Amino acid sequence: MGLACSTPSSVREGKPKSTSLQSVRIGEEALTPFAFVSSAEFLFPEEMQSVRRTILRAEIARREGLRLNIEVPATEADEALEAALRNLRAELGNQTDLESWCRQRWGCSLTQFASALKQRLSANLLYQRVMRAWVCQGPTWEVQVIGVGSQKEAEEYFSRLRLGADPRTWDFPIHQELLAETSLAPIGPSLKNSTEGDVLGPFQLPGDENWFLLRVQKKRSPSTDLLPQAVLKDGLVDLPPGPLESRSWWEAMLRRYTASESPSAILNPPRSFVPF
Repeated sequence: MGLACSTPSSVREGKPKSTSLQSVRIGEEALTPFAFVSSAEFLFPEEMQSVRRTILRAEIARREGLRLNIEVPATEADEALEAALRNLRAELGNQTDLESWCRQRWGCSLTQFASALKQRLSANLLYQRVMRAWVCQGPTWEVQVIGVGSQKEAEEYFSRLRLGADPRTWDFPIHQELLAETSLAPIGPSLKNSTEGDVLGPFQLPGDENWFLLRVQKKRSPSTDLLPQAVLKDGLVDLPPGPLESRSWWEAMLRRYTASESPSAILNPPRSFVPF
């Protein structure tokens, strides 16, 4: 989690925003963002993919919130912050206090850290709501997702499921999800004509090694209007977003907003340090 705990003086004073990272400097020259990004892309490609997606996801969710008139009340963001800080204190135990931990880990005060954390918690709550609103725009299905290692195993356990076997007795990860016709192909089209008790699959999504099966548990009718925020909130508590729902929304939003999450090609910036 990257937290911007302080605001550059040039921004606070209303001056033009600096094009350098003044916390890393040599004399009167500071590190350029291009140099920082290019080094990070080269040294930490997987982590940078996560950073790019997190930033893109938050911005797309913000735009979806405006489009759908969905927002997160400040009281809910405050509650999420209190819970997060409570968990942090429990994890730290008697080792150190939160103020000291923030200064050692993030280089900022607890107040600054809490402000940055609240922004990110609020963004995540908004993301979950706009995603669930998108899923519920048409018919949805509550499904049991059974992760299986190989195609051969998936085909074998598919037959067992159709004969009435209980997947809870298997040594495979199982979780519940809410999926829609707009879900990833071939999942969405397979759900379209399914009914309660149907077993679907085996499926393997592009880029994944493992296979999975779906067992349909319940079909929900679409809402004629956008679901009230209280209903969205309660629904997310009862059935949190799963990886298939999240991936379906993400790929749909990349198409809607013509977005891209490709790595930066700036591997060798012209100059790493510039005058500030």
